Amino acid sequence: ITARTLRLDRAPGSAMAVELTIRGLTGNVVATVTAERSQTVSHVKHAIQASCDIAASMQSLVLDTDVLSDSDPLHRVLAPEDNNAELTLVLVDPWLEGVSKDWKCLRKAPPATRNNRLVVLEAIERSEGEAIKFAGEEIRADRDVILAAMRHSPELYLYAKGDLGLDREFASATMRYLASPKVAARAHRTGTVLQRAVVWSWICSEELCAD
Repeated sequence: ITARTLRLDRAPGSAMAVELTIRGLTGNVVATVTAERSQTVSHVKHAIQASCDIAASMQSLVLDTDVLSDSDPLHRVLAPEDNNAELTLVLVDPWLEGVSKDWKCLRKAPPATRNNRLVVLEAIERSEGEAIKFAGEEIRADRDVILAAMRHSPELYLYAKGDLGLDREFASATMRYLASPKVAARAHRTGTVLQRAVVWSWICSEELCAD
């Protein structure tokens, strides 16, 4: 695939154009970009975007082991004698950085990010458990993720999904919370907590009910 060639006024030290072969992590050629040395890495990313429909914001370009900055001009990152160079394209999720800075961004993140285990676990720690409310349904069926949230606020058991009601560790943690004096007193007054609890599938398990 050949991306369109971008040509800008040449800067000092940029007397020659360079052909860049862009490869994916598996070694496949994603695009070939012919650029002036005065152009920046950002221009190369936009040429790749025009050619392959991969948003520039989702691209990270690597030369050897160095991640290139968008503002880097090519004549600074390439040797003067290099007329050809290979760059590795790594796709990145711009939502990951957003969530790492503000866990509330998880609320509007795409499903892939909201179901990313590491992202959600980190957000849970930074939010004292509250981020579980914005996590995807798939990850809310993960026992370790729900228990991580419950360590901050036990009442977050309500956000569990899937078959966690049949998980001994989750069911035990939930029942310990429901049996606490404060919660038991509230349940006695309103019945609300117990009404929510009886929907869990552990009540259908003889083994768990006998525990």
